[in-house]
Amino acid sequence: MFSPDDPVGGALRELVPPAFADWRPGTLVRHERYGVGTVRWIRRDGEKTRASIHFAGYGQKTLILEVSGVRKLERGSL
Repeated sequence: MFSPDDPVGGALRELVPPAFADWRPGTLVRHERYGVGTVRWIRRDGEKTRASIHFAGYGQKTLILEVSGVRKLERGSL
């Protein structure tokens, strides 16, 4: 299903590197500065993986996952 908030959509998702393959819109993440956020979309951009993440109090940020320090939260780890 295509969503305007998910520019990857469908078959392009396989281009996301294995480290982020299970990240989807709605995935909860934590960033050192911005706190807990929700992934809006994720995509491969050349050698980088970018994700748009909404953080309460900070709004939506587009981050390069390989260098941003964002980590996926597992259930019960808030």
